[in-house]
Amino acid sequence: MTNEHGMSGVSLGGFKTVGFVGPGLCLIGLATAKNPSLGSAWLTLAFGLKSFSHSCFLVNLQEIAPQYSGVLHGISNTAGTLDAIIGTIGVGFFVELVGSFPGILLLTSLLYFLVAIFYFLYYTGEIVNFDDPVG
Repeated sequence: MTNEHGMSGVSLGGFKTVGFVGPGLCLIGLATAKNPSLGSAWLTLAFGLKSFSHSCFLVNLQEIAPQYSGVLHGISNTAGTLDAIIGTIGVGFFVELVGSFPGILLLTSLLYFLVAIFYFLYYTGEIVNFDDPVG
């Protein structure tokens, strides 16, 4: 299935899945890295693979609601910023509770895998008509 721009929702969903699964695997590698150089390599790879999810995310907003993509991006950006604030505080509490940093990396990896499953099941590129009242 392709939209009017010739982009396939299925192929973008695949890139988005790579954008979540890849960093999840890299964080497992980072949590088990035995030296700083290897840890740096895992972290660099994680950020590089995460770019797939970001690029598809921005395109998807334009695919599903071209008229409202700016508003949707603002809402999504606000949610992401709040998540970053709460997550930073939560990481401090989690590391203090568990006593080590690799635990948070493994938890974050698990979250990447769960999000990948969610997007694999529910991702769509079909246009949503917000102007059409339902029912």
